[in-house]
Amino acid sequence: MVDARVVDDVHLLEGATARWDQLAVRLSRPYCLSAWMLAWWRKVAPEGARLRVVVVEDGEDLLGIAPLFVSRGPGGVESHRFLGRETSMRLEPLLDPDRAGEALPVLTGAVAGLDPRPLLISFEGIEAASAWPQRFGAVLPAGVPWTHRDDEMPAPVVRMDPAGYDAWLGKKSSNFRQQMRRSKRQLEKGGAVFRRSTPDDAERDLQTFARLHLDRWRDRGGSVALRSGVLDMLQEVAATEIATGHMRIFNVDLAGETISTQIFMCAGKEYSYWLGGFDDAHSAQRPGLLAILSGVEDAHEGGFERVDLGPGDDPYKYRLTDEEEQLVWLTLVARGGGYLTRRARLAPHLARVALRNRLSDDMKMRINKLLRRA
Repeated sequence: MVDARVVDDVHLLEGATARWDQLAVRLSRPYCLSAWMLAWWRKVAPEGARLRVVVVEDGEDLLGIAPLFVSRGPGGVESHRFLGRETSMRLEPLLDPDRAGEALPVLTGAVAGLDPRPLLISFEGIEAASAWPQRFGAVLPAGVPWTHRDDEMPAPVVRMDPAGYDAWLGKKSSNFRQQMRRSKRQLEKGGAVFRRSTPDDAERDLQTFARLHLDRWRDRGGSVALRSGVLDMLQEVAATEIATGHMRIFNVDLAGETISTQIFMCAGKEYSYWLGGFDDAHSAQRPGLLAILSGVEDAHEGGFERVDLGPGDDPYKYRLTDEEEQLVWLTLVARGGGYLTRRARLAPHLARVALRNRLSDDMKMRINKLLRRA
């Protein structure tokens, strides 16, 4: 019998993590892996947040999972959001594709019956074509919810070449190929080593990543991504997922120092670039981009379909690809009792979001840091 349960204690999820990960791998959702989401819950979740994970099962079979939590959001309105928010994108429920017809109504029905009732649901960085906002909206109280499009952002993706990495690289511009080969030769002439982290290296390499990343952002208002608790979260993920191959870290070492560290997460056919850092003193040799290319080469060798370069229109991404997807941020506000009050309390936050979206990238970074406190 297909049934749903709501888990509000993280320890009660321990028996479901293997089946959870099977779904994440099958659906190619690296940031929906249990290790990533539960590490986020333990290390990054806001104070006062309450777990509300909906698990749909048929006996021992896991048919679906909606990894949610509830906390005070903008304007003090209680909001249901997905584990991993603000550290990753493409966060959605997972459904067994073979039994989605059975599992979907059970999952959405359980979401509708959560305590507290879901009167505001946030989707952050999902594909513009995702069906999940409509699915959740259909079961919220008092009919179709008011939906606000908070933001949108391109996410460039690199499609793997069936003929392999060399064939893929051969289709890039001659200028790009020459620059990368020249930079790599210069580094190797100086004794540089290109390596992938092992379980024994991971803790040290993540510490180095944090230092390199924060050094680069110090004069630009600080890092939005590497907020409090995120490094501890990454260390927890690495403790298990370096060995499984779900987390992959590529480094460039020179003269006994690591000058570039780039982090990827993988599941199924998806190879996703998360974040990196490099030493600006060696920027002329492009160690950051070379380490990312190590990931692209690894993705070709591993039989992945694509590398998701993450949200943002950074110029270096378009040196690797001209293909992109559109990611959107949506807020669903239930109608019915208290609807106008909820809208009024959200208004200042949405006004700040609208203003931020019209500003330069540097100014957005500064305002994002303020919005995180809302």
